[in-house]
Amino acid sequence: EEVEKRFAVAAEVEEVEKRFAVAAEVEQQLANKLKDQLREEEKHVQIKQDNKDLEDKYRDSRENINLEEEKKHAISKQKKVTMAISTVGSSWTFGSETALRFNEQDLNDRMKKNGGLGNIFKKIGVRLK
Repeated sequence: EEVEKRFAVAAEVEEVEKRFAVAAEVEQQLANKLKDQLREEEKHVQIKQDNKDLEDKYRDSRENINLEEEKKHAISKQKKVTMAISTVGSSWTFGSETALRFNEQDLNDRMKKNGGLGNIFKKIGVRLK
């Protein structure tokens, strides 16, 4: 009878150990699934960040291209104004605050401040053809 009890207890212990082993295996599988899901989410987050970085770079490059185009356009207008002023010569009189020549930075500043190149020329009386 004592031996049977010990066998019964040993069988119960073995059954409990099997359950713990199964539980540990299930726990490991869940942990692996969670790790895989986390990796996938990190990939998506990284892809979103990469896309955002690319969009920022694209926007910056477009802004730089637009600035270069505006600069070329302003330089072209500046040349026309300089030519127009030089052809009229000294018959024009300007107040001391009005400059006959515009450097590039001054032209850019005036354009920003006055809302465009046309407004600057209207204020000083220059007409572009």
